[in-house]
Amino acid sequence: MNRIAITALVIFVALSVIALWKAGARKNKLVTAADLERVLDWLISIEPDPSAPDAMEQAKKNKTLHAARLVRTKEVIRRYANQIEPPTVEAMREEFYRITRRDKYTSDAVALSVVYATLHYGWNGINGWQA
Repeated sequence: MNRIAITALVIFVALSVIALWKAGARKNKLVTAADLERVLDWLISIEPDPSAPDAMEQAKKNKTLHAARLVRTKEVIRRYANQIEPPTVEAMREEFYRITRRDKYTSDAVALSVVYATLHYGWNGINGWQA
């Protein structure tokens, strides 16, 4: 191989390694309480009014419309749960109630039900948590 081909190959490998490292860094990024709150707030925002006659239809549409984001949302919720220290059901329960008892969620029945169900089922199987 000539010098130009070797240089191009080295640059290509280096750029590939950097791209993989960045992707891994994003995937393994620490999920903060603020990140979790943003996800929960977004889920609340797409929840249809339960008293609307077409609430079930709208919920199905939202699930289809936001499928990719819902997958990422679930990943954030599960990564947050995996970060809770110590990794025990007791610590998770304490965090669960710290979140679900926030005024912004307890003041609205729909918000509270979304947050409660999201965390309860989203954390299933992590550190002994059972939905």
